[in-house]
Amino acid sequence: MDDMRVFTGGSVEECLKKAAIDLKVDINDLEYEILEQKKTLFKKHFKIEVKIPLDEDIDGKVMISDGEIQVSNPKDGGRKATITPSKEIFLKVNEDEIDRKTSISLEDDIAWTGAVVEGKRELNVTISDDKTEAYIELQSIPRRVYGIKDSLEMTDLIVGSSIEEEIYPPGYSVEDILEVLTQFKITNGLLMDNIKNISKNNKADKLIVAQGIQPQDGSDDRLILKYNENKVPVKDKKGNVDFKSIGHICTIKSGEVLCELIKGVTAVEGKDVYGNKISANEGKKISVNAGKGCTFIDSKIIAVETGKPVKKGYTFSIEPVYVINGDVDVSTGDVTFDGNIEIFGEILDGMKVKSGKSVFIHSGASGAEIISENDISINGNVMTSNVSSGKDEVYKKKIFNALNNLHSTITELKNMGDQVYKSKMLGQNVKIGEVIKILIEKRFKKLEKNIQEYETLVESKSERLKLIASILKNKLTGLGIINLKNIDELDKILFLIKSEQEKIYCDEFTQSDIKLNYIQDSKIVSYGDVYINGKGEYISEIFADGNIYFAERSVARGGTLQARKEIKCSIVGSGGRVRTTLKVDKEGHIYIDKAFPNTKLIVGKMECIIEDECKDVHAYMNENGEIVVEKIKE
Repeated sequence: MDDMRVFTGGSVEECLKKAAIDLKVDINDLEYEILEQKKTLFKKHFKIEVKIPLDEDIDGKVMISDGEIQVSNPKDGGRKATITPSKEIFLKVNEDEIDRKTSISLEDDIAWTGAVVEGKRELNVTISDDKTEAYIELQSIPRRVYGIKDSLEMTDLIVGSSIEEEIYPPGYSVEDILEVLTQFKITNGLLMDNIKNISKNNKADKLIVAQGIQPQDGSDDRLILKYNENKVPVKDKKGNVDFKSIGHICTIKSGEVLCELIKGVTAVEGKDVYGNKISANEGKKISVNAGKGCTFIDSKIIAVETGKPVKKGYTFSIEPVYVINGDVDVSTGDVTFDGNIEIFGEILDGMKVKSGKSVFIHSGASGAEIISENDISINGNVMTSNVSSGKDEVYKKKIFNALNNLHSTITELKNMGDQVYKSKMLGQNVKIGEVIKILIEKRFKKLEKNIQEYETLVESKSERLKLIASILKNKLTGLGIINLKNIDELDKILFLIKSEQEKIYCDEFTQSDIKLNYIQDSKIVSYGDVYINGKGEYISEIFADGNIYFAERSVARGGTLQARKEIKCSIVGSGGRVRTTLKVDKEGHIYIDKAFPNTKLIVGKMECIIEDECKDVHAYMNENGEIVVEKIKE
């Protein structure tokens, strides 16, 4: 469509003058059409549409029609047409191949040639990181023959192309694909349907062609207890201990189930696409053993005797319970029993109760001595009495640590002795025993002292422990050292020590706790935790190898409370300024809800005395070794 412009005026002549000026064209050369003509009494109005004259194109032209390149020369003052080849169309002008924009005329000999791109096929195999899946990516590129594309007439022509012929290369057969997979040593879990699908197509985007078997890890065995072994008292939301939640000694009757073993799922090995096995992780296995008074039937530990259930590791046994339905007095005499003791009455003045296991007293004790290897629970008041639990555990820990020190020292001695002996540092004819003796005297002076300390520790213990002490003394002290014939003798000693350590370790360290209601003028020693419920304590000595906990509103008034880890009290001291001492190790913490003046706090070797009544007390040692006492004055 021609470009048109509209002009308005009072007459046609006025409209044409405007058009001539605006378009810079002679008025006589204008082509126009009257669109509107209005006449009124006082005024005339005309609207015309004028064709915008085109500038004369004087440049040369080129076009492509039916595959032929047609060129026209420019008019005077014009420039030649140009032609530019493309990637797929090659051009020759006067038999010279061109590779850029080139001016051409009607007289030039211009020829074109279409590119021929050969087809190809690419098949790539990839393997997943865990080697359980193999994939194929297939790309098939056809052979393409390009022809020149027709164009409009123009001065500057960039030659276009079109595909004249397209032929795909032969596809991969199933056999071809299998051969490729074999070259990659992929033989397991082949997915033939997918392989056939690839053989029928020219393209595949990472299609899985082999799938191994993922390994299935096993699950852990589970042990379900059928009785309540939890001996830790229940705490409320405020952290206060409910001592009465412990209950009396748990008793299992003959025929009752102590626990049931639920076996985990067995691990299943996997297999990768190469056919190699992939190991699976087995779950944690539990080996349950029936100890004294128990039997193992159908994955269950069943009691064959009546008594207290005991679990050490995964060995279950039944311990007898000695029950006294009344008081312990001169009529019963002192009570000594290797098992558990349960007393429904009181322990009266001068009487002694000693248990190889635990003691539970439903009433109280006055002027008595109570000793237990395990827990002690006393519901009533304890007056002017001595109560202790778990001494054997302390000895066991001391022996374990002593053996650990000996093993470390002797290992270092052996390694150094072997090195010095082989290097002949002390002379060609020096024997191994002489080397060890010199090293002990010069570098390992504490070894003899460590052996003596161990010997003292096990003096009244088992023959097995005393045998180790004897061997250590004979081989590594005095003249016995010189008689060492070779370094292997030290290895034998190390083996004995390690074996004994493992026996002690397997025989679990048992925490022995004491749970009390109210104590006065008494001494309490626990190699576990001490729990105080009820009124609290008055002018008593309490030692705990673990922690000391007072229930809400329980009072600690007078005496000394000492724990290695933590002391938590509700109320300490009184308005009468009675001295009450609370002591923990340097890593320990002391917490008091309300403290009265003259309360002494000791953390490690640092101490502080509270002079004013205060609340929310927290005492501990900072990184500089200074005691910090956080508190709020009342």
